Amino acid sequence: MIIFVAIGGAIGAVARWMITIYITKKMPFPAATPIINILGSLSAGFLLQVLFTEQVYLFLIVGFLGAFTTFSTLQLEGIKIIKNGETVKGLIYMNGILLISVAAAGVGFLLSTLI
Repeated sequence: MIIFVAIGGAIGAVARWMITIYITKKMPFPAATPIINILGSLSAGFLLQVLFTEQVYLFLIVGFLGAFTTFSTLQLEGIKIIKNGETVKGLIYMNGILLISVAAAGVGFLLSTLI
């Protein structure tokens, strides 16, 4: 079981890093983390309904998506915004992306029921 989590986590971490590099070249700095977290939440909601084995769950959700998404980075970016004197913007950033991510997980779950 550990190997499924480890391999999924390694792939998820590399995917996150590569996507972050790509997005930060195209958009302002804080855009990468929200996009990744929302995409990961949507994927987790979808996969939760369609996974068939514990190994696939451990590989994809615990390993890959666990390393791919990160709540801590999102919050640290929000704190940086607040430290730059934009308290309202930082709070909206942190809480808004959290709410959107939860909604994305729900949408992913609903989409999975259509197949």
